[in-house]
Amino acid sequence: MAEKRGGCSQADRLLMLRPRRLFPDFALPAPIARYPRIDDRVRRRSTMDDTAAALSQSRAETRSAFENRALMYAYIYDELETELGAERATAIMKRAIFRRGLEIGEKYRPAADAGDLAEVGRMFVEGSPAEGALFEPGVEAFEQGSDTIVLRMTGCPLKDAWLAAGYSAEKTEHLCDIAAAVDHGTFEGAGLDLRFLDRQACAGSDTCLLELKLRER
Repeated sequence: MAEKRGGCSQADRLLMLRPRRLFPDFALPAPIARYPRIDDRVRRRSTMDDTAAALSQSRAETRSAFENRALMYAYIYDELETELGAERATAIMKRAIFRRGLEIGEKYRPAADAGDLAEVGRMFVEGSPAEGALFEPGVEAFEQGSDTIVLRMTGCPLKDAWLAAGYSAEKTEHLCDIAAAVDHGTFEGAGLDLRFLDRQACAGSDTCLLELKLRER
């Protein structure tokens, strides 16, 4: 038996000196974060910057691809013109480019068959490369129920590439006429009639206007 002094044993006094637990033995919940941590915000900003940089690079690469296509058209035409003359060179290139247009036009055919020119216009605008940054497409004129729609483009990386390469305004206009065969093929493939009201490469113009008309069924 431990000796008691003043009413408390030595064992009692030792127990009193032990630290007491003020809370039950369970884990406290982690504090709720009211604001993003600094590193989270930095990481998020870095991700946004990376996305913007990737988008900018993608657009630059797409523009470069169109510029490359423009120069290939020009060089092929130059060689064909030397061998066959301007008339035959133009006809051959237009036929080849038109064929590719026919294939592209299949995506528009369901809307064209339904007489839905509004949908054709939407597809034309939303399907433009680089979210429209290169050709800057839009709908120039359309009334619901009309059999005609006018589409617009105010940018053209092909025209820009030809002029930058030193081709004359006259030669650039001719190359533009050849390249436009893809548009004629596209809307022929869709079952629509196309008429160019204006082209950017034409003297005094800065806009391409494409008038599309439903065909009688």
